[in-house]
Parts: sequence; structure tokens; C-alpha cells
Amino acid sequence: QRQDGIYPSHITPRGQMGGKYTDWISATAWDAYLVHPNKKRLAASADALAANTEGWRKVYGWGGSPLLVVDDHWWTGMEWQPSFFSFNGHKTDKQQPLRRVDLTAYNYGNEINTAKVMRELGRISEARKFESLAAETRKAVLDKMWNPQTKWFHSLHSETGEASPDREVIGVYPFTFGLPPKGQGYEEAWRTILDPKLFWTKWPLASVAKDSPAYAQNGWPVGAGGSICMWNGPSWPHANSLVLTGMANSLRQSGEGVLKKADLFALFKSFTEAQFKDGQTWTGEFYNGDTAEWKTGERDYNHSTWLDPLIHDLLGIVPQPDGSVIIDPLIPQSAWAWW
Repeated sequence: QRQDGIYPSHITPRGQMGGKYTDWISATAWDAYLVHPNKKRLAASADALAANTEGWRKVYGWGGSPLLVVDDHWWTGMEWQPSFFSFNGHKTDKQQPLRRVDLTAYNYGNEINTAKVMRELGRISEARKFESLAAETRKAVLDKMWNPQTKWFHSLHSETGEASPDREVIGVYPFTFGLPPKGQGYEEAWRTILDPKLFWTKWPLASVAKDSPAYAQNGWPVGAGGSICMWNGPSWPHANSLVLTGMANSLRQSGEGVLKKADLFALFKSFTEAQFKDGQTWTGEFYNGDTAEWKTGERDYNHSTWLDPLIHDLLGIVPQPDGSVIIDPLIPQSAWAWW
């Protein structure tokens, strides 16, 4: 862990090797505790988890905002996301620092779960502090990132607060961490995800809506730009995993409406079938949404939370803090002969 509380992305037995990617490490610690309850270990980690959660806001909440800034598309881990270039006509000679939906949603998850850790340990005043931080983050996301016309959560210009016009797949990540309240219209975002003219490619999901000038399954269509890793259209296991959990959270909170159990199952089925190549299991970095062709050569990239959408979301095995387990499957009727 760095002095500011954030964990570097590249660590070897020799120690920190630098690098930075967005993550939600503090949130996952609580999730792990529900499955493997070990209060002694949780207590030993609590201060580090809290420092991580607060560190993200202190370092990247420019101006004290809970809407966190990513100032370089390379370090977000989502290279060539079009929103970084949308304020420059999608020309890649200049990128704009953004208050990002993804990093902000991740840290909302950190804040919520760090509060749960503190309550579990009897550290009530600290729990209340993190609950207050989460409430502040939630309000800012709903007030400033949600666009009631596009029905989407947009990343913002870091200084002016202007919304990027691009609808990127991260626009539904707030659902992954349970941020949007039910019954207030936020579920309409799923209509956009399910639209084959926008995100629902033959092998969904696209990483940006097809109406973005920078959308492509190969290369960068607006002048120079691009590299081996592209988040301007192709499908990514990382994104599909987060969206699947967001779908499950939305279904459990609001029931079927715009979004159906069949939609969750269809994405999971497509995502699962994509993870094969030449008859072998294959999970690379990203794939062509039109053909399911893997775009890089890695085989076991571990760039996916596939087990969570299977066990927790579809099968509905949901562990609780009191040691009980709720069984709440989201599998459509007759989708599988047995499970």
C-alpha cells in the first residue's frame, strides 16, 4: 500500500513496482468476509481498507469532490475510452481529465463496504463516517452524472462539469454497487444497454454505444489513435462481469421491468460461449463484438469475475453477515433443465 492509501497495480515479491489502475479493493474485502468469515483477519485489515477508501478521494477528488478524476486514459485500465477525447472532436492529440463514472462508482462501493466492516467490528463512529461519505458520493452521482434526457450516467469534464456525450458501458456501473435508488427512473438505462443499435452487439456488450463517433470494432475511426488495447467498441470480460452483477442487483432491487431475467441470462450465456477458442476454454483481454474473435493472445487473463455472476447472481447464493445464506436465483423459467 502506498503512503496515500492507494494500492499500486504492479507488485512483485520484490515489492511495489509502480503503476496504477482503478479498482474497488476495499469493497471486495467485505464480500470475501461474507463467504469466509474471519473477524480477526478483518480487524487486522480494517485500517488499511479505510486508508484505501479515503485515499482515492483525497488524491483524485480534485477540489474535494466525491466525483473522482482520472487524468489519463492509460491508467484507468480502460485505454482509448472515447470520453477522454470527446471534448476534442475525438481527435487523440489531446485528452481531457474526467470525473469518471467507473472510479466514482468503485469508491462508492468502497465507502459502503468499509462502513459495513466498521460496524461489524463495533467501530460505530467510523462506520457513520463512511456511511456519510457514501451518501455524499451517491447524491453527487445522481445530481451531476445522471442525464434525465439520455437516461445515462456520463463522465464529466474535470473542471467545467460538462458531461461527455459518449455513452460508455461504465454508465451502468453504479448499479453494480447498488447506487441508484429504485423507482425513480434510473432503470431506464437498461433500455439503452439492450438496444442492438447501441450496446447489444451480436456478442455483447459494446464498450461504447454505436452512436459515438469513435465507435469501432477495429481501430480508431477518427484520425490517428489506438493501440493493442481498445475500449471504443469491442467487448471486454471486465465490463461484461460488472454489468452482469449490475443487472442482478437491479433485478433484485426493482424486479422485472425494462430489464428481464432473460436479459441477464442472455448476456451470461453469450459471455460464457465467447470464452472458447479452437475448442478450448479461453479468456483473453477483449473480443470483437461482431464475431467473438479474441483480439489479444492471452489465454487465462483473469480479467473477469465470471464466478460471481454465476454463483451469486444467477444461482442466487447470497451470503449474509449473520452467517445465513439467502437462495434467490435469477435464472429464467426452463432456461436450464437442472442446476
